[in-house]
Amino acid sequence: DDRRTLLVLVAALTFFMSAALDNLTTTIVMCSLLARLAPKSDPEFRSVAGGLIVIAANAGGAWSPIGDVTTTMLWIDGE
Repeated sequence: DDRRTLLVLVAALTFFMSAALDNLTTTIVMCSLLARLAPKSDPEFRSVAGGLIVIAANAGGAWSPIGDVTTTMLWIDGE
């Protein structure tokens, strides 16, 4: 299914972008991309994909010490 493939690709791209960029920046960029790629006739899919972007951005930021300010502070403190 094309929608499932789109979800996986967007989530993976969001995760790895967020590891290098700020979570909010990544979320805004990916939601803008999603607005172009996702069909406007399927608002439920767009909502699910938007939620997945937020989750993937937070997970990617937490995964990397440079993607999130809070994570950086924890890594510096040795937690």
